Amino acid sequence: MKICAWDPIWGPNDKLYHLASVPQVNKPFWHLPSYLCDEYLPKYIPPRKLINCAGSFWNDVYLGSASVVADPQEPEDQVMYVIDSRFDGKPDYFRPSDVIKEPRPLISMARINGVMRIPFRDPHLMPSGKIAVVTGGHRWGCPVGNICEIEISNASMKICRETILGGSMLRFKEIERPTFIDDLMFFSVNGSSPILHVAKLGKDNLYAYHSEVEDSRGCYGPAIDKNFRLLYWNKGDFTINRVPEKSNLSYQSGAWRLIRDANVYQPSSSAIAAFFLNYQQ
Repeated sequence: MKICAWDPIWGPNDKLYHLASVPQVNKPFWHLPSYLCDEYLPKYIPPRKLINCAGSFWNDVYLGSASVVADPQEPEDQVMYVIDSRFDGKPDYFRPSDVIKEPRPLISMARINGVMRIPFRDPHLMPSGKIAVVTGGHRWGCPVGNICEIEISNASMKICRETILGGSMLRFKEIERPTFIDDLMFFSVNGSSPILHVAKLGKDNLYAYHSEVEDSRGCYGPAIDKNFRLLYWNKGDFTINRVPEKSNLSYQSGAWRLIRDANVYQPSSSAIAAFFLNYQQ
């Protein structure tokens, strides 16, 4: 059986973490019960009522997100959670639909049976120390995809800015997987041909669109580290690029370019066996 892998991130000690699951007929991958894995070794799966979305590590905690299992499943209501990076304790959850009761064009316009359903996923630390979280998007009836800003204090979370995006960024159907370094944000766009994009922080403290990343067609879900090493997954076959030894991005004449490796990450036979052992339980 095939293991689908997607949404790679940088973990503790520069290890590769990612989501993974086994494909099912007539079920989109974002509805599969997926594990957060350490190089294909299962590390964490949320309670059965939740389906893992992408997250990221921040110091000694993991910032996760998940879709709530519901009927109908779409448009999804989503939560963010915080758990220690060893996944030993219990997560603290923040579910925006518990506090946002009315539609907001940049957050969600979706309401089912009188209850809001709010997209809230892919959290990532920004250079400012605040957390960026994906929200909005056409699937939730919003005119555009969006990224809001939250802060975490004493195990509580709150939205402090409804958007971090300037006008040139408020034009995509759905934004996903923002990742930050210096004044740059790399991200993906759902609903169009997969390719990586980059935006730059302006003097108004909002991100303005810069360009597509050259030679990144087919790539999705970026994650960058302090050495400009970029992880991504190949949307066509659910494989992840091999961890680069050095920066795989170049910048010349105003354009960013991905230096692609033809090889993908290959899990060990023991990792595959461990995955299936856990998956079947």
